Amino acid sequence: MKPCISQATTMPRTFAEDIANCADAGCDAVEVWLTKLEQHLETESAASTQRLLSDRNVQLAAAAYQGGLLLSQGDARKAHFDHFRRRLDLCQQFNIKTMLVVADFVDKVDATSLDRAMVSLAQAGQWAAGFDVTLALEFRAKNTFCASLDTAIALVSQCGESNVGVNLDIFHYYTGPSKFDDFALLTLTPERLAHVQIADIAGVTRELATDADRILPGDGDIPLTPGPATILLHGHCHQKSMGLVPPARILLARVPGATLVDADAGCCGMAGSFGYSRDHFEVSRAIGERKLFPAIRDRMPDTTVVASGTSCRHQIAHFTGAAAVHPAVLLQSLLTPETPA
Repeated sequence: MKPCISQATTMPRTFAEDIANCADAGCDAVEVWLTKLEQHLETESAASTQRLLSDRNVQLAAAAYQGGLLLSQGDARKAHFDHFRRRLDLCQQFNIKTMLVVADFVDKVDATSLDRAMVSLAQAGQWAAGFDVTLALEFRAKNTFCASLDTAIALVSQCGESNVGVNLDIFHYYTGPSKFDDFALLTLTPERLAHVQIADIAGVTRELATDADRILPGDGDIPLTPGPATILLHGHCHQKSMGLVPPARILLARVPGATLVDADAGCCGMAGSFGYSRDHFEVSRAIGERKLFPAIRDRMPDTTVVASGTSCRHQIAHFTGAAAVHPAVLLQSLLTPETPA
């Protein structure tokens, strides 16, 4: 296997822009998004595209992805396999040795569907073998069909084609129903591991994570030193309205040895410039006194008050005397010496 950057991580960019950017960054291999390549070839010839790759010393190591092959029937099946054949031609033309295949999106799967999937996967493998292409079956965490590593391994093993393997996507393994024991199945049949996709996620729970939450491996790891015994979090009103308090909670909960308490106190009362007005002073104070200020005054020793809103921190300091800090300021203060700030 060859390390490469997936074009799925750069969807707004064109094929040509991706190749230039990867080359400039010192990456010499790309997992090509087939739709991008097809769109590029609508205006550029295959020969000029091959020159581009050669000039920038970039290899198309794998191709993503082909769907619709496993469970479709009738005219839909013929259309998907015709498209598959054209994409195999592209793989052969650009010396792409691995193509990712995904299971069909369906509401319900029965035993007949599983049998059809195995037969279709075997046929797809036979077609791909004629183009010297290996197929890598991808399981997807949220799918109703082929959502786990063990199911993908079972389909691959039972289809019986030597050029059909599994795509181990760590994101879908981490966020789906796959189990650690499933890795033992790969240990028994290591030749079935055709492709690996690695990504991190940060600031989001597994159940809520989507492809858009993928980040580069390692970017999600923030080594922190032990912090305060308690972190009292007050969410800014705009932060709450956009549903962005949960990511802050998840990140702050990683502080070693700290107990995170969400004040869940509504508005602090400042509300932008509202509380600065003489006419609004008492109302502003009453809003804060409803829940937030008492929680801060009653806080335990070695508690750090955290608030992302500038006006929130000002209001808290004025009425309670507590010096609230921005979450990023707290986290920066706890970075380990080897962690770049």
